Amino acid sequence: MPRYQGTTTARGYGSSHQALRARLLAAWKPGQPCARCGQPMLYRWLLTPDGKRVSAIDLGHLDGKTGYRGLEHRSCNRRDGQRKTTAINRARGTLTPRQIAAIRYKQWQASAAGSQRRR
Repeated sequence: MPRYQGTTTARGYGSSHQALRARLLAAWKPGQPCARCGQPMLYRWLLTPDGKRVSAIDLGHLDGKTGYRGLEHRSCNRRDGQRKTTAINRARGTLTPRQIAAIRYKQWQASAAGSQRRR
């Protein structure tokens, strides 16, 4: 299953979002507060485990993507998005990938144990 579905514009991250983000980041100064948690944003870049440089700051949407909250820590923005996705999935009764993996692992364990008993 693809990680992202639809274009950046369809997902709410089109040219107007990108232009506003670029303008706000150009004016950003270290220590400005995060629009979500209020803590200071000290770093502009993060390094991934494979050494790739990624932005530590995101432009956060208001609930319902009706506007923008402002610049936020990457972790605050992504955590909020995951919280909303989890709530939607629980309301639908769908399983998360981690839950599916746990079920498959238990099934595999049971079948492996059964095949050892038959020997």
